[in-house]
Amino acid sequence: MEPEVVAEFVVGAMTGTQQHAHLTGTTASLPQRIVHMWQLLLPGIACAQAAAAIDLDPGRGQ
Repeated sequence: MEPEVVAEFVVGAMTGTQQHAHLTGTTASLPQRIVHMWQLLLPGIACAQAAAAIDLDPGRGQ
């Protein structure tokens, strides 16, 4: 798959996830929703070894 196609899809998925959280008043759960999004998407766009090496912890970097 072309990187541009993946990028367009990820931007749309991210935007939809954020909009849904704002519309439902559940922005506090947004970090966990993003983790779930990546857990669903990564197996389809990254090899298993790379996907396993990505830290999806919402608290990383804090």
